[in-house]
Amino acid sequence: PGMHGRRFLLRGAHPLAERYIRLEYNFTWEEALGLLAGDLAAEATSAGAPWEATSALFAELKRDGAEWLDEATLMQTADILTWMQQDILLKADKMSMAASLELRVPFLDREVFACARTLPRKMRVTRRETKPALRRAAARTLPSVTAAMPKKGFLTPLSQWLREEPWAGQVREALHSATARQFFRVKALDALLDEHQNGTRSHMKRIWSAYCFVLWHEAYFG
Repeated sequence: PGMHGRRFLLRGAHPLAERYIRLEYNFTWEEALGLLAGDLAAEATSAGAPWEATSALFAELKRDGAEWLDEATLMQTADILTWMQQDILLKADKMSMAASLELRVPFLDREVFACARTLPRKMRVTRRETKPALRRAAARTLPSVTAAMPKKGFLTPLSQWLREEPWAGQVREALHSATARQFFRVKALDALLDEHQNGTRSHMKRIWSAYCFVLWHEAYFG
């Protein structure tokens, strides 16, 4: 049934490599294949599922020594080697420079990181608490409510924008373009946008992924 924590429970049924990469997914592998046009789904399937690359990375890390066998450490190390370097930090650096903003990530200061990477797992994350060591350090100088507060991302109201004009119309137009038809089953994307707009289900991440792909392809490939 639909409920809070449903995706967490579903991911828990899969091996670590598959469970890990789905943390970054807006679709299940089956859903993604179902949106692709023409022979693209067959080509993607023959190329191999995304978690096959993750399995190879985890296997390589495990060969480095027994300390890598802890699942939380495996996932954090994979984040450092892939997602942080190739995604989130890259985007932050490019977008801040493009807007003439000076941006630094203080927790990635070399001395802070050198200390953090030596911490045992129980000081990095537990079943009940995230960032225990950081929270204890913060509690020395910050109010306790601040030191214990949950993580907050840089949120934008994309879900609401996709239900309003002119944004919804602009997105729908892009998802009907020649570029979109080259890669996607447009009727399937339409159905996602319809459900999102009428409030039946929230498909913001799915719609936004397809929309960004279309804009990216048109910008760089014409």
